[in-house]
This record gives sequence, structure tokens and C-alpha cells, in this order.
Amino acid sequence: MNFIYKIDITIYYVLLLYALASSISIAVANIAISLATLLAIVRHIKEPLAMNIDKGLVKAIGVFLLAVFISAIFAYKPIVGFDRLWAYTYRMFPLFLAMMFIRNKEQLIKVLIIMGTSIFIADNYAIWQGIHGNYRANAFSGHYMVLAGCLIQMIPLLLIVGLENEFISTNIKIYFISTVLISGIALIYNGTRGAWIAVLVALLVYSMINIKENKKIGIGVLTVCLIGGILAVNMPVVKDRVLSIVNYRSNSDDRIPLWISSWHMFKDHPLVGVGPNNFAVVYKSNYILPEAKEPDLGHAHNNFIQMLAETGIIGLSSFVYMFGYILITMYRRYMLHRQNIWALATLIITISLLVQGLTEYNFGDSAVIRMYWFILGLMYAASNIDSKSTE
Repeated sequence: MNFIYKIDITIYYVLLLYALASSISIAVANIAISLATLLAIVRHIKEPLAMNIDKGLVKAIGVFLLAVFISAIFAYKPIVGFDRLWAYTYRMFPLFLAMMFIRNKEQLIKVLIIMGTSIFIADNYAIWQGIHGNYRANAFSGHYMVLAGCLIQMIPLLLIVGLENEFISTNIKIYFISTVLISGIALIYNGTRGAWIAVLVALLVYSMINIKENKKIGIGVLTVCLIGGILAVNMPVVKDRVLSIVNYRSNSDDRIPLWISSWHMFKDHPLVGVGPNNFAVVYKSNYILPEAKEPDLGHAHNNFIQMLAETGIIGLSSFVYMFGYILITMYRRYMLHRQNIWALATLIITISLLVQGLTEYNFGDSAVIRMYWFILGLMYAASNIDSKSTE
């Protein structure tokens, strides 16, 4: 057993550790990704890695990071801006780690099983919290928005793989689907309205795609959504949260004044914004409105508005370009090969992430966005594995 093989398999096991910690412990997940990155650097120095990377994706990411870099130069506090640039960068490491070190179907399925186990454990704790009166259940995350950000990705991922993957056993499929159902209950007790909408939109899009390809799956998912919605609305607390989505007064107390302030920020700094990670200090010192009910908010509660305020037209355009490239690429890959469930899953997860990002700055949440890049890396790993199998 040579050194290269040993370090490759070690990195894989460290990624399994990340998968286990992904919904349970932010600290352990950080350690796992940091260790895997260091080992990957050592491995690359010892013997350069042969990387089969989507050049278009690398270009899109590069354009985004360059835009953030330019904005950081002109930021109110450049040091803070460059710190956020680094955060955006290292949170993408799981993309390349998964892409390079998950190399066969057995490894891929094991990673998914362990990620499913991680969210399953978090789900049960969140449900326990909800039953005991904590109706903004956060499980182990420290904040309910973090758990919500994990659920909006894991629910569609496990659902699609569980329903459509031909290479996993029936028992694993049952485990994945059971975890999806439990995750749905946890999501209700989590109480995050934006996450409810995100998962609903994701499942509806998935159903519409499957109505043509597989009517049973499409109709089944729609039926589950309908039954789940009826049951949830019969819970008084859930009903109040649902009604508050369309209640102008509820939203005007926090989000709308915040978004108006963000717009003013952009109008004063249209090209490069106030600088990455400079939103909080500039908002509190210069732009907070008298009617704002939550003066201590540190972000815009919207990915697109956050980018517009902090990085201006340049940053927002690059952000839209990056995610637009991912959406279009995944859609084309799925339409080209209808059996490419990995592209389909990534497409639906990206939609879910962006929909929730209309009411939450989830792109700035390390645990949530790191999971997203890791899942995207799994898709590319699956494509590489399929290509090798075909050859």
C-alpha cells in the first residue's frame, strides 16, 4: 500500500467524518474540511492530482470571487471585506474535495448514507425540542436558520436519490424516504417560513418534471405535499406562521424596512457596494430606518439584496452568473441524460437554496453553504464515476 493510496483513502474517511458532522456539529465539520484540505495539499505536492473539473464552473466561481475582491478593495473596512472573501473561498473547498476524492459508487453511496444519518439524528432532536415546546427547533445547530438550511437541501437530495437511484438496495431507499418524512416533521417544528416555501417549491418543480417522465413519482410527491400541508395547517402555531407569510404588517415590522435600507445602501454605492461583510456596521451607523423593529440585524435577510448592498452591480451580476451557470448546466445535463439523477438533484437543491435565500442570507451561513458546495461536488464526482464506467 503506497503513500498516495494511503493519503487518498485517509482523505475519503475524513470526508465521511464531515458527512457525519454536517447536520450535527459545525465545529467537527470545520475540523474535517480543514484536515481534508491540508491532506489534499500534501497529496498534490507529492503527486499532482489529475483534475477533471468543469472549466465553466471554475470560470463562474472565479468571476464571482474577483468581483468580491474588487468590492473589498473599496470597502468601508477593507480588512473585514477581505476576511469575507476568504470565507467565501474556503467554504467552496468541499466542492473540490468531493469531486477529487470520491471515486466509486460505493464511496458515493456511503457518503449519502452518512449524511442521511446526520440529518436523521438532527431531525429527531428537533422533533423532541418541538414536542417539548420549542417551536423554533434548532437541533444541534445553535440557530434554527442553520437547521432550516440543512433541511432544504437534504430533503430533496434524499428524496430524489431514494426514489430514482437504481444502484442502491431497497433497504437503503426505504431509509432515505423514511428520513425525508421525518425531516418534513422536523422542518415543521423548525418553524422557518422561508424554508417551508423553499421545500414546497423544490418538490413542486420536481413533481412537474416527473409528471412527464414518471407520473407515479410526480403524483405521489404532490399528494404527500398536499397531505402534509393539510396536517400542518391544522396545527394552530403552524397556521399562524403560514398566515404571517402573506401578512404585510408582519413583514413590514422587520424585512421590508431592512430591504429599503439595503436599497439606499446600493443607491449610494451602486458599482461595488459598501464592501463584503460591511453591511452590519454601515447599516447600524448610517442606514437604519426609524420604523425598523430589529436594529441589531447584521445582514439583509436576502442573498440578492445582500450582494447588491455589499458588492454593488458588479457583485450581484457575478453572483447571478455563478448560480445561473449551475442551474443551466444541471438542467442541460439532466435533459441530455434523463437518468442523470445527480444533475436533477443538484438542480432541485439549488432552486431550494435560492428560494429560501429570498428571505434569508443563507449564502453567508458557513454550515449551509458548505453543505451545498459539498453536494455539488458529489454530483461532479458521480459524473466522473459514470464516465469511467462507460469507458
